[in-house]
Amino acid sequence: MRFSFSPSEKFDNLYFLRLDKRNDELYIYDTQLDSEKLKLIKVNKNETLEEQQKAGRRPRFSMINFIIIPNQLEPIMKVKIREKKVIKLK
Repeated sequence: MRFSFSPSEKFDNLYFLRLDKRNDELYIYDTQLDSEKLKLIKVNKNETLEEQQKAGRRPRFSMINFIIIPNQLEPIMKVKIREKKVIKLK
């Protein structure tokens, strides 16, 4: 799944939610990125997210491949949807 950010996106902290449909569980990740830090991520071999935004394009990239895996982020919470239960993991 790819995500898109418009040139005017502003936020203090980006959270990523991943749904495991098979097990009806939702995992919540705290990326610890604000909109300024996110702009520094390279979305291809030559450009950062900010460079693509300045060119008037809407950058698209995989949150898992570009943020979660490289930073070895683990979920901070898990929601068991069927049980209506929230489990704090960190």
